[in-house]
Amino acid sequence: MKVSQNFTIQEFVPRSIFNKYGGNSAWFIDPRIVKLMQVMRDQAGVPITVNNWHTRGPLQNRGYRTPGSKVGAFYSQHKRGVAVDFNVQGMTSKEVFDWVMRESQLFISLGVTTIEDWNFTANWTHLDLRWRSEREGIVIVKP
Repeated sequence: MKVSQNFTIQEFVPRSIFNKYGGNSAWFIDPRIVKLMQVMRDQAGVPITVNNWHTRGPLQNRGYRTPGSKVGAFYSQHKRGVAVDFNVQGMTSKEVFDWVMRESQLFISLGVTTIEDWNFTANWTHLDLRWRSEREGIVIVKP
């Protein structure tokens, strides 16, 4: 089920949620996450991978995570549906990190408040929309 030009809801929720809720799985993800990923896809001009379980890939916990998920932190922003881990085709996580920081005003306008330090996420990028004052800019966290 498409939720934007280039993304389906399956890319943002684990298989168990989609199997139970189908199209209503969109209830579990903040719509700003979808908009953020679509804007990034439009600007990058290349595919972005969040979850790929629906195409027989191994990834299913990079968008929404169920409250009982053992993946990540107990109070992860993923469990609130306001976080996303992803890869941009042809870009390293450092290059994506640098892009987000260089274009921080754009990303803040899309709701981004937090990015994980690329040294800790060498194979992906983590962004989230946790509450923070826009005046604070994008905070860099080290998980």
